[in-house]
Amino acid sequence: MKFHRMFTLLLALVLLPFASPSEAGVITFRSPARVTVHNGSSAGGKLHIVFFAEGYRRSEMSRFRNDVETCLASLRSTTPFRENWSRIRVSMVRSVSAVSGVTVAGQPIRNTCFGATRTDRGFIDISDLIAFSIAMSKAPGCDIPIVLVNTNQWGGGG
Repeated sequence: MKFHRMFTLLLALVLLPFASPSEAGVITFRSPARVTVHNGSSAGGKLHIVFFAEGYRRSEMSRFRNDVETCLASLRSTTPFRENWSRIRVSMVRSVSAVSGVTVAGQPIRNTCFGATRTDRGFIDISDLIAFSIAMSKAPGCDIPIVLVNTNQWGGGG
């Protein structure tokens, strides 16, 4: 799988309590915050995937939309998503960061929505508590939250 940009996939698998406002910082959302990108035609139950922007400034929301579309093109061509595409709903939440990119370990902290940090081992790390809080408040009923991190460097863990 080749992408022109690298995406980090973070799945909230464990139900955690909501983060307090002081932990989550000040987060702004471009209106409307949640936008449906794909709404499967199946009348039955749908899997709801929601993409969240991390490290994208307000002026970079069109880039975020393009990055979501790039990810979706890959998902649509991959089993089991390809076979079940009509049963999948996809949304994106335009969470706006004050700066572009992510914090790099040992450098000043960047003001981003999820507080993503590139560790000294090259992984992208965010607080599960903050991610889950934002996911549940902005996309109730979300089955798979995905945080797209605005960086050209690999940061996945598997």
